[in-house]
Amino acid sequence: MDHLVLICVLFMASSAIGLTITPVSEVDLNRLVMEQLKNPVKRTAEARHCQPSCPYGWVQFDGRCFSYFGYSMDWAAAEAYCINLGGNLASIHSENEYQVVKALVRAYDPKEQETWIGLSNCQKKNSWLWSDGNRYRYSKWNNKEPNHSGGECCVHINYGSQKDWNDIACNKAYSFVCVRRLRKDIMGRLMEISLLAFLCVASSVSGLVIKPVSEADLHALVQEQIKSPVNRMNSEKDTCEPSCPYGWVKFNGRCFSYFGQAVDWVTAEAYCINLGGNLASIHSENEYQVVKALVRAYDPSEKETWIGLSNCQKKNSWIWSDGTKFTYSKWNPGEPNHINGECCVAINWGSTKNWNDCQCHIGNPFVCVRKL
Repeated sequence: MDHLVLICVLFMASSAIGLTITPVSEVDLNRLVMEQLKNPVKRTAEARHCQPSCPYGWVQFDGRCFSYFGYSMDWAAAEAYCINLGGNLASIHSENEYQVVKALVRAYDPKEQETWIGLSNCQKKNSWLWSDGNRYRYSKWNNKEPNHSGGECCVHINYGSQKDWNDIACNKAYSFVCVRRLRKDIMGRLMEISLLAFLCVASSVSGLVIKPVSEADLHALVQEQIKSPVNRMNSEKDTCEPSCPYGWVKFNGRCFSYFGQAVDWVTAEAYCINLGGNLASIHSENEYQVVKALVRAYDPSEKETWIGLSNCQKKNSWIWSDGTKFTYSKWNPGEPNHINGECCVAINWGSTKNWNDCQCHIGNPFVCVRKL
């Protein structure tokens, strides 16, 4: 087995220096999509040669997997469907990616009917956010769009005669395209790290790690990382563990950081994206207590603080801004109540200091999260 691993590592390393020409024409991209949809046997054979691959029915392009679904759903329901498949509604970051998505839709729907993608600005007009948490840096709007007519804030493609992007009411029902990261087996992951680092990590995984469970333990964990950065760096250096940037707290494979400037929800999310993360998503009581302890470390009064949860696209359809699944909550009694269009979420509200839905334009400090 060790020989096979080494051979596969060397194979991937040797192929990584090969020149790959990214297709640029619509014809090339259409051919790429059709070849993957019509030749699953070839793709299976490629997967056997240490190459990461997409599931059957998904199209691989630029390190991600795309799939079209012809069911008509509203935007929030389509996003939830994609999340359950391990992805999100498609984000698009280049003309090439856009033409791949267009070709994928066309392969199943020659009429190229209107189709949801993962873009919206329901929290704040003209502040566009992708549902998978990626940065917004490419667009292909139809002429005179977006126009925000009647509160339109979700985006579909293939609109009108131009067949490009349009903002539309989120409760409309359309087909949709999901995207998910390219699933890599152990061979694929070995390509991304040196063999030395792999062996170092492998040698340490046999150690038993006990997750803290009490609020006092979690508070101590946060304080130790904030107040003893040198000890933390030395410890991680000695054990080959990945580390968070200075000022961030590591917990459960992610890095958290508190920012005390009071800004609206969208501005906070944009700030986190610029740091390589998103507003914090929280998936367990332990994570919540870590976030609480982090806020308390900088703000003993525990003022209201933004996290990455919102439901501005559809009432009671809660979505984390980093694209992860909504599996945990800690609402105050009587919340959420959606009063006056409240659809963004802050913690440390009221006497119970838990979660509350708020108007997104209110200024609060915030907590960001990024992957380790």
